[in-house]
Amino acid sequence: MMISNDARLLLVLAGSLAFSTHGAGAPNMQVGEWENGVEMKMDVPGLPFAMPAIRFKTKKCLTEKDMVPNPSKENQRCEVKNRQVSGNKVTWQTVCTDKDGTTEGEGEITYSGDSYQGTVHARMIPKKANAQPVKVDYKLNGRYLGVCKK
Repeated sequence: MMISNDARLLLVLAGSLAFSTHGAGAPNMQVGEWENGVEMKMDVPGLPFAMPAIRFKTKKCLTEKDMVPNPSKENQRCEVKNRQVSGNKVTWQTVCTDKDGTTEGEGEITYSGDSYQGTVHARMIPKKANAQPVKVDYKLNGRYLGVCKK
């Protein structure tokens, strides 16, 4: 199964937003290389069966200077709204638009030093006439791997 660009972008946003806070109110997290696990479930209207979950992992080096990578794809624009940090919890809302439609989502991640757990709940709203919105839910988990490899 192919993952849409909007879904991939939302995942990147989810991961990057979680790491975008630093300074006095920052959550308890390690700076360095992280393995990010994602489980994605899509609810596609009109399908006579439930889509199976898709699981994958990525790695990302997170540093003091580069905690927020540029998540935008060509011809795609994203806006982060209402990002809040409370202790080790980071919450946010996103809106991404491109030629195919809009993806709106809300996310939450809680850090525990060298790991995190979180969720993202999103809706992909296509521009095509008669197309139904697609609900996408993500379970996120991450673990610190160590010093960034150059």
